[in-house]
Amino acid sequence: MQNSAFTPKANARPKRSKHLRVPVLPQEEQQIIKLAESTGLSVAAYLRNIGLGYKPNSILDSLLIQELSRINAAQSRLGNLIKLALSNPEKAELYGEMGVAKEMKKLIPAIRKLQDEMLSVVESIKL
Repeated sequence: MQNSAFTPKANARPKRSKHLRVPVLPQEEQQIIKLAESTGLSVAAYLRNIGLGYKPNSILDSLLIQELSRINAAQSRLGNLIKLALSNPEKAELYGEMGVAKEMKKLIPAIRKLQDEMLSVVESIKL
């Protein structure tokens, strides 16, 4: 009877024993490191995946998508408030036409702020 501690597991991954050496410039090394970090992989795993034809998925992309979704939800809330104010005659009577216009003008800075946030998120996607 064999001791199970010394028998290889059936689903064990083969050990990688071959190493490739690739000469790069210092700025190329930094770019490769940055790209590997953006995918959450080690440099070796990143280069192996690229070499084998896999397209890396950036972890930054999912974080940025979440941020854009948050900003989009805030803009939707603002849009719904504007729609409610314009379609609700009782509110219009409370403020009068000029009062509703003043309230709408108060929303414009909030909309601009959200647009600026969205633009900065989109610009940060560049690697």
